[in-house]
Amino acid sequence: MNYTWGEIQILSIKKMFLNNTPISVDDLDSMRNDRKYQLYLNGMPETANEGLLRLMSRGKPLVKKHTLTHITPNDIFTYQSYDVNTVTNIDLEIYANSANAYYFEINNDARIEIQQYDESSLTWNTLEIINHISDTAGSYEVYKNNIYSENVGEIRIVFKADDYMYSVRNIAMYSVKFRTEDDVFNNTRKQRYDLRTIIPDFYDVISVEYEKDGNIGKYNSDFTLEEDNILVIDGKREGNFIITYKAYPTKITTNTSDSFRLNIPSEMAAILPLYIASELYKDDDAAMATQYRNQFEAELDGLKI
Repeated sequence: MNYTWGEIQILSIKKMFLNNTPISVDDLDSMRNDRKYQLYLNGMPETANEGLLRLMSRGKPLVKKHTLTHITPNDIFTYQSYDVNTVTNIDLEIYANSANAYYFEINNDARIEIQQYDESSLTWNTLEIINHISDTAGSYEVYKNNIYSENVGEIRIVFKADDYMYSVRNIAMYSVKFRTEDDVFNNTRKQRYDLRTIIPDFYDVISVEYEKDGNIGKYNSDFTLEEDNILVIDGKREGNFIITYKAYPTKITTNTSDSFRLNIPSEMAAILPLYIASELYKDDDAAMATQYRNQFEAELDGLKI
């Protein structure tokens, strides 16, 4: 059976208090207004989450799958280059017949202008000025955004030569607008995905498979992991990436229903009240709390992974 959050609370209370009359999940509403139990019940969500993480580190992991679709259509580019360009004493100008967004990476202090050609006046009008101050000399930093203009005309990016040297790479201009600045595609040979951002309950990767044209197989040659949570894939490799991962249990909050069933194996949930009682009762009875913690650790060691 999968334990409910209400059952976990009642089992925890029973370990801390000897009750002359039986108590059940149905009594929780009235117990929350009872000074005898109120403080302990209020502290249970946070303590339960600590216990769940402890259980997860040693017990049977909660395994889930997430499909990441990576597609960068070539027809969205009006200009694309992975080259590194060094700007010294002559402006670097990059042109596109039209563009609605841009991307580039720059490695030192620089001034950049996004301009649009006005055929009626035969002049270039500046749409945006970027004054970049480098955080770390020699380290490339990303700039990307939509291009906002009510007119139609040729677009150019001007990397100004202001008597000092800097480099720019991975320049791209796009024919499409993106919903937000963050959605603008990164024009890089490798694409990086923060799995903790795109998968809210992500804990650790088990495997990554690549699916294309209905074929699924182990995909080990063109992806790497950085810092255990950054998935790095070949930017030209398009298709679905099926990520099998260890997931965090659903977090318990003050709004969690008493009828909510914990999404961990029953043998793990069964010892959670021991952890809760050991934490919440240590100021009342340190010896009893220590006994519960020792029992919890022993049961944890005995779990079959």
